[in-house]
Amino acid sequence: MATVLLRAAGYSDAQISRIESGRAANPSMSVSEAAVKFGGRKEAEYLEAMGAVLGLETVDLETRHPEPEALTALAASTVYQYSALPLRSDAEKLTIVISDPFDTKSADGIRLASKKQVKCVLAPADEVDKVTESVVRCYINDLQERGK
Repeated sequence: MATVLLRAAGYSDAQISRIESGRAANPSMSVSEAAVKFGGRKEAEYLEAMGAVLGLETVDLETRHPEPEALTALAASTVYQYSALPLRSDAEKLTIVISDPFDTKSADGIRLASKKQVKCVLAPADEVDKVTESVVRCYINDLQERGK
């Protein structure tokens, strides 16, 4: 399945072969990690291509920021546990940013935790981590200020 998706995302047979060899040598490595490490593309390029194939939007977290309502939809521990950043929220749906389009565990876990439908969008892991750390730090500082 991964090979078909990688081919649809424009990877050559040689790139796919390197990705598969890399995964064989590193069995715990995800398809996404291997595609970035061995496929010859930057993570943002991989996510853009795979997002187009899978019908998932990609976002630039430098310009698109989480909505305040989304940030209160999940506990900080849940955000860290699933490495997923809440981006938008309404009464029925929570949009989260993830960095691995094949990571169904995060979406399932957040669906259970939030009791909402979950829509996934994609961004590079370093961007997700950077914004998540910043948001959680602000949240903790706010709680400490309220406790005084």
